[in-house]
Amino acid sequence: MGLDMYLKRQSYCRPTEAMKTNGELSIIGVDTEIKIKPTNLSRIIIEEDAVYWCKANQIHNWLSNQIEDGITSCSDYYFSFGTLKELRAVCKEVLDNNALAEELLPTCQGPFFGETDYDEWYFAELEYTVRMIDQLEKDETKHEEGYFDYKYWAWW
Repeated sequence: MGLDMYLKRQSYCRPTEAMKTNGELSIIGVDTEIKIKPTNLSRIIIEEDAVYWCKANQIHNWLSNQIEDGITSCSDYYFSFGTLKELRAVCKEVLDNNALAEELLPTCQGPFFGETDYDEWYFAELEYTVRMIDQLEKDETKHEEGYFDYKYWAWW
């Protein structure tokens, strides 16, 4: 139990004529193949969990201030990849100069939000965030700008 945070990524595809003909779409997963019958054959939305954090309240605090005026539990907040690039830049700046942590990425308190110390766990979350955004950026460069939509969802 605690602050669970999800970054979800949505991508879109248009069905092929073959899909429209038989009305079925095959999605190949790691261990299985899933066949679905989309109800809207003009556009298919694929949503995936891109990043998961637990009790990284400094990340939650930053996103809350950037995306909305105070994120509430269980609501979706959409934003661009540019916001993630800003987050990565701030994380890197704090990792390069730990003395900037409280100024640039302050922790925040909340119900089950975890520790508010600027310790090894705090900085490990920043390193994790940078790695994950780097990976997402590799995917972004393979597609046109705006191909992916991002949304943040938190639960506590």
